[in-house]
Amino acid sequence: MQRLIEATLIKNILDKYQIRYDECQAQWDKDCQELKDNIVDADRKDFLLTDIANINIQLSAYECIVKDLKELIK
Repeated sequence: MQRLIEATLIKNILDKYQIRYDECQAQWDKDCQELKDNIVDADRKDFLLTDIANINIQLSAYECIVKDLKELIK
């Protein structure tokens, strides 16, 4: 019973981080597409490049968290 409760709680946390990962991935895709559309505004381009770098860090962290949580509930 204790194991089931722990797995359920971990699953809830896993779902939360999976959603965050998916949101970051969607924003990363959007930023990359905007860069591919040949941004003329240098400030916007700098912002997008910084945003992509920050999102990469978040994606890496969320990816590790999701992987580890999935292993815990196996």
